[in-house]
Order: sequence, then structure tokens, then C-alpha cells
Amino acid sequence: MNIKDYINPVSENYFKQNDLNQNHKFGNNIEIYLQGKSIENKYDVAIIGVSEQRDTLNKGCAEAPDFIRGKLYNLAKIDKNINIIDLGNIKIGKTINDTYIALCDVLCFLIKNNIIPVVIGGSKNLSYPVFLAYRKLSKSVNIVSIDSKLDLLQTSEEKYYQTYLSRIVNEESENLFNYTNIGYQSYLVSPVEIQLMNKMFFDALRLGAAHSNIIEAEPILRDADILSFNINSIKQSEAPGYYDPSPNGFYSEEVCQLAKYSGMSSKLLTFGVFDVNPKFDLNNQTSNLAAQIIWHFIQGVSQCQNDFPDSKSKNYTKFIVNNCKINQNIAFYKSNITSRWWLEIPSTKNKKSNHLISCSYNDYKKFCNNVIPDRLWKMIQKFD
Repeated sequence: MNIKDYINPVSENYFKQNDLNQNHKFGNNIEIYLQGKSIENKYDVAIIGVSEQRDTLNKGCAEAPDFIRGKLYNLAKIDKNINIIDLGNIKIGKTINDTYIALCDVLCFLIKNNIIPVVIGGSKNLSYPVFLAYRKLSKSVNIVSIDSKLDLLQTSEEKYYQTYLSRIVNEESENLFNYTNIGYQSYLVSPVEIQLMNKMFFDALRLGAAHSNIIEAEPILRDADILSFNINSIKQSEAPGYYDPSPNGFYSEEVCQLAKYSGMSSKLLTFGVFDVNPKFDLNNQTSNLAAQIIWHFIQGVSQCQNDFPDSKSKNYTKFIVNNCKINQNIAFYKSNITSRWWLEIPSTKNKKSNHLISCSYNDYKKFCNNVIPDRLWKMIQKFD
């Protein structure tokens, strides 16, 4: 594909206008895409803006990519060997579907070239064309969203106003393996959605549970292929730039920590920050926070260590636990490099192909006491 047909690059004058020539600044240590420039296998991360808002009630979010980009460029340089390119903004199509197709094609190109896309929206429904890219590549996908709502029910007869997750679920795509929500707020969620989540063996971590022990979200993020970071998950006092903010939500330090966890995953292939609305932002506070979220994600990528257990590696310790509730021995693996944990789920259909699921030390201790955590029990049932 010819990527220049899909992209409006960042102007070189942007750097001069924003005084980004200082070596210690983030913006002076990335490359910008130039028409005709080859990028295959040269970069670790690619930044892409998508100024699309026709699929949302959050009018004004189309302006977010350039606001966030300006704040990101003025942050400090990441002191690691990581190659970053800013491709610019996706050309907006005559229809929403045209924009979706353009974003999908660009993402397919990047994923094939082992470049992690950082998508700056625009609305969170841009997670739908992100998913389409995986479907086009025939990849099974695990979606994790950090969101105050579950967005599982169809909210409109007009398909472009449906939530991205309801569209994916209604299409009954075989590519969606799992969906997990982090940070939903119970008073914003219908009991029907909870029932539907349980029926499909999807998982959700309430805001209160995430607040109490944020590190327990790390294994969930480690298993994600797509992370959709929605600004409505953050409390209004921390991020006012949204058309319908909530007084409750994550604190800024917590979301930056979650972003870093996701960057440190060797599995994650697409990271998106959505629904920032400069129209409602006070002193660019939300754009600043979104930029810091992206910065922490890229810092996590720079620190990623491939500690996934495999038969060739000796950098892990294996523990065997007999759990009477499922009447079988279960293997746990602990990385000797990072101290992260995995659970091995035996396959009943193909004994040669077991499945490794990220977990925590607390999950291991619960298994030792014959307790199976809900998230892991749902995963076991998926593979059964």
C-alpha cells in the first residue's frame, strides 16, 4: 500500500512554531513522516491522529489529535533506544466508513511491519476500525478498554452511533476472543449488560476494585492485543475535557500507571486514547494528561522485556498446584527476570497445545487455597 494516500503529515513548520528544537524534548527525538518516506521495519511506535467525530455525541473531540500532539512533543525525551515516527493525521473520508477503511488499512500495514500504532482520537468508536484491522489480518483479538461504561448494548438504530463493542458483538465475529473492561462504574451500567458480559465469559474490573489494588490490572493489560483508553474513565477534576464527565473515576497517576503496564506487554499491538474534547477542556488539562498517558505507554514499550515462558527459556520457575475444584494439576510460571506470573490452562481438545494466561501472585496464592479467581475461571471455560 502507499501510505501517503491515507495521511496528512505533520508540517515541519509545526516544530519551529512550537520551539521543539531543544534536544531534551520528546518532539525533537522523533521523526515525522514525509511523503514517499519508507518506514518498513524502521520504527517501534507510530503515532496517528484521527479527527473523526461523526460517530459520537461528543462533538469537539475531532480537534483533540493536534492538541494532544502539541502537549506530547513538549514532554521530556524518553531516555531509551526506541524509534518513534509521527505519521500525522488520517485523511477524513466523505463518509465515516471511508475514514474507518483508511485507518484499518494503515493499521494493517503497521502491524505487519511490527510497528505499534498509537491512535489519537477522535471518538472511542474508532476502536471498531482498529478491530477491523485484526479481522482483515485473520488474527484472534483480546480487547481491553479502560472505560467508565461497558458499552455492550446497542444504543441507536443508526449503526454509526452504536457503540463499537455492540457492533463487534452483534456481528458475532470469530476474531473476538475476549473483552475485558477496567474501571466501569456500577451506577452507569445496566444489570442487563452485566448479565450479557457473564454469558459471553467477558470480564470487568470495577473502579473500586481497581482503585484498591491497581497492580491487579497488570495481568489483564499484559494479555491485551488492543487497548482502548477512554477519557471518560478519569474523574472530572482530573480530566474535564469530555462532554459528559463523571465526578468519579481514575486519578491521573493511576491511568499513567495503567498505560505503562500496557506498554510493557510484549503482546499489545495497538494503543488508543479517545474522546478528549478540547471544547470542554480547562487550561488544556485533559490534553496534557492524554499526552502524559501516551508518554507513559511509550516509556513502557521502551522497557518491555520478553519474559514470556517457553520451552527454550530457562528464565522462569515452574510451580505445580493441585486444585480440587477442577480436579487437576495446574502449572504456574514465574519469570525470574520480572517476577511476573502465568497460568497454564490444559487444552481438552488438543493435548499438544496448552494455553498460557497472565496472572498475578495473588492469583497463584488463591489457587493454592482451592479458590479460582473469576477472571481465570472464565478463561478456563473459554478453552474448555
